[in-house]
Amino acid sequence: MGDLLLLGAGRGGYDGGGGGGGATETVDLTVTVNADDGYGSKGELSSNTNPGTYNALATTGGSTIFMGGFKGDEVSFNIGFFRFRNLTVAQGTTITSATFKFTKSGGTGSTGQDLTLAALDSTTGIGTGGIGGAALAHSNHTTATVAFPNLMGSSNDQKTSPDIKTIVQEIVNRGDWSSGDSITIVCYAASIPTNTTARIEGRGKEFSSGSAVAELSVTYSS
Repeated sequence: MGDLLLLGAGRGGYDGGGGGGGATETVDLTVTVNADDGYGSKGELSSNTNPGTYNALATTGGSTIFMGGFKGDEVSFNIGFFRFRNLTVAQGTTITSATFKFTKSGGTGSTGQDLTLAALDSTTGIGTGGIGGAALAHSNHTTATVAFPNLMGSSNDQKTSPDIKTIVQEIVNRGDWSSGDSITIVCYAASIPTNTTARIEGRGKEFSSGSAVAELSVTYSS
């Protein structure tokens, strides 16, 4: 259940040129367990602004992850979550850069809706059986957030976030963080643009034998 795919762990490098900057290492992770990605939802709303809470039960282990907002006869919001296990970074380590990637599917994911990225403020992320929607509330997120814009595109486009080092740094700075703990990245829309009737869709771990799983890359000072 706790299988880990660690790509290129221990990859080293040096910052700076002839001055001999500090050494860095990069850890690349993917979602490795079906229940470690999914989404929560909140519907029957009238406002275009995200309420910050989600229903009591989140969907886990599906092939499609819904994120962002949808405006039809009523307004609904989705929050996607992606748990990355065994982040081998020591407590308090300086994070120099980090990126999150997911593969965008087609259908209702074809609009220009922007997402916001954060992490669950926890060293375990989610339980092995999934997560209750209430735990996805924005009050349980990191203070640090990062805008994830420019999500237009067709099916099977891989989208790479801006630098999310502030989010990862907040988690590894926790007093109870230990190397090998988990981090769960969450993706949601703070609001729905006027006249938007579609949300963002991403590929889950179960899609096509895990061929399009989400990825997290963390570079840190060693």
